Amino acid sequence: MDSTSIDVAGRASGGLKVGKDSVISQQDSRLSDQHELITRHLKRRGFWLTLPPLIETNFRREHDRHAASSFNGMIASLLLMYFFMGVAMVLLSGLPNLGLWPASYAVFLVLMVTAWLLSVAGLLERHYQPCISILVALAVGFALVHPLIMHDSKFYYMLHEGTIFVMMIAFLGMNLRLPWALAGSLAGATLAAIALLLFEIKTDWGMTGSTFIGGTFLGMLLRYRDEHHLRRAHLHARLMALDNERIQAMANQLERLSFLDGLTGLANRRYFDNSLDKAWRSCQRENAPLTVIMLDVDFFKPYNDFYGHQQGDQALRELAQIIAEQAVRPQDLVARYGGEEFVVLLPWVGEAAAGQLAERILQAVRERQLPHEKSSCAHYLTISAGVATCVPAVQAHPASLVAAADAALYQAKREGRDRWCRAKL
Repeated sequence: MDSTSIDVAGRASGGLKVGKDSVISQQDSRLSDQHELITRHLKRRGFWLTLPPLIETNFRREHDRHAASSFNGMIASLLLMYFFMGVAMVLLSGLPNLGLWPASYAVFLVLMVTAWLLSVAGLLERHYQPCISILVALAVGFALVHPLIMHDSKFYYMLHEGTIFVMMIAFLGMNLRLPWALAGSLAGATLAAIALLLFEIKTDWGMTGSTFIGGTFLGMLLRYRDEHHLRRAHLHARLMALDNERIQAMANQLERLSFLDGLTGLANRRYFDNSLDKAWRSCQRENAPLTVIMLDVDFFKPYNDFYGHQQGDQALRELAQIIAEQAVRPQDLVARYGGEEFVVLLPWVGEAAAGQLAERILQAVRERQLPHEKSSCAHYLTISAGVATCVPAVQAHPASLVAAADAALYQAKREGRDRWCRAKL
């Protein structure tokens, strides 16, 4: 925890302390609500493939990012594998017996190279599902037409088997979500039907239809199973993340509380001592001034005896807020030093500015007019202050600056209270 976070809590004293606790409470409530929502969704029975809106959005974003990354990693392997498949086909059949096969082979090669170019251009990272679905539609469409334009009967059934292979890749190998995979498959079938009718290609509708329907049905089942598993895994991962976030929030709160004064919400003595050491070293390196203002409530014991300790605690909270409101720089630190004593740490503040701040604090306390019938210097609560400023020296110690401010504070007490005095260093 840095000094700025403590200072934010300290600046508005009791009010902002409650506000920060409220923020933590709201965060805990948000985490609990999400945890309950995910748990309830995991208990659902049925063939659901949707998640709660925000979680669904996160799932799609992570799924597509992973799909694009996986595709980028495997595209080179696919191209290499496809090349060796072509070589094997040539060796097995011989060039004179290939007929139109090289042309059809080139079509799939063009689709794969197009996918690689889209990947290089970064389009897959932003629009993975529509881009791949379009390529899948073209691949499925050509795969359905392909067996019908090959006149060599020995390739006929093998090419239909290849169509099912293409559809399995479309549904499983491309990491498309089920709606996009199904849309690509149906679009491909539509393109194939249009081409067959438009060019009046002799068609074995029974074989072509059964190939498409069988491949689509099998692909849908396998894609559904995988996506259902992925969604449940995403929910379980989100539950673990929520638990970790809650644990971290609790740890942060405990750390914050260890540096805060429980009554006023200001930084406590422990945090002030740590901050003083850091500010001392920083100002020493930069040869810059460092100021400490010690403040003490005048006649606070009679106040407690007359008004009671609860009212005394409330008065300390109000005074803490008044003091914190005057130290407006992010690097300023206001802390409760102990009992009715407060301290202000002001890095990079010289004597003139420190004196002006001390006077503003005293005046703000006077203007609040908190009643104090047992005070010997006013009919309302007042405070006294001691101001000490120095440029930290190598041979000196930070405690010497605090001691000087404390001595100046007691000088102000001796001179009649409700005033501030400057230490002579």
